[in-house]
Amino acid sequence: MNALTVGEASELLAALTLGSCDAAELAAVEAVLRGNPALAAEADRLTEAAGLLGLVAVREPPLELRRSVLTPSAPVGLFASVSSSFEGLLSTLPLAGWGHPLQADWSRHDVSGWTAREVVAHLAAIDEHFADQLDGAPPADVEHLIDAAVEASGTLTPPQLLKRRAEAQIRVVRGVRRNPETTVGWLGANIPARVAIIERSFETWLHANDLRRGLRLAEAHPSGDHLWLMCDLGATFLPAALAQAGFEHEGWLQLELDGPGGGRWPISLGSDTGQPPSGGEIG
Repeated sequence: MNALTVGEASELLAALTLGSCDAAELAAVEAVLRGNPALAAEADRLTEAAGLLGLVAVREPPLELRRSVLTPSAPVGLFASVSSSFEGLLSTLPLAGWGHPLQADWSRHDVSGWTAREVVAHLAAIDEHFADQLDGAPPADVEHLIDAAVEASGTLTPPQLLKRRAEAQIRVVRGVRRNPETTVGWLGANIPARVAIIERSFETWLHANDLRRGLRLAEAHPSGDHLWLMCDLGATFLPAALAQAGFEHEGWLQLELDGPGGGRWPISLGSDTGQPPSGGEIG
């Protein structure tokens, strides 16, 4: 595709933010954005607006059609949605509220007793590491990055912390949209960026509710479509989690979840990577 003029790139911004550009159009538009800060700022504004639109669910698709209904841009919409919700919560906090402790016992990180300031630094550090890998950097020691960010969080003001995290989020969204199949090192495995961004969304949602519980506020929940993405991710990694726990079994398991975001997942627990058996033979 030939180089675009500023006017031509401007006409493609809406398609860019909605993930509708093909690879050639995407490369051509981003080439213009790199040399035009004003147009790049407009693209960022539209990206944020597109994320807010992801909050609206017009109709819940049938369970069996969700895989085809949810487009490749859905994980990015999920990330934008839960991040926007969390930032809305943080924007209501007075300065003293940034020192309020969270209530959590689910995380592999011991975040109980952490403050809002510390958990925002924690999330920003992980998102920055994700964005760095999308830009070509190798995986780093995430635990060290988190510890350093949390320790330094006391030297930053809330606006500075929010700015740091927002900048990381923009880089993550651009990187995943640019190449969702880019492999990143994550939790000891190598996974596609489109999968890692769902995990980032999941952790952001959980930590936001940690803070809500600490403030005695009602918890917030993703839409059914977005929750389905999280459930689908969990189903994908279930065999590996069971194997790591020492569970050995050959055959197929059908996971069925009710409620918003629910569905049916046939899961191979052994070496059989073919098609699941038909006729209700899944155990």
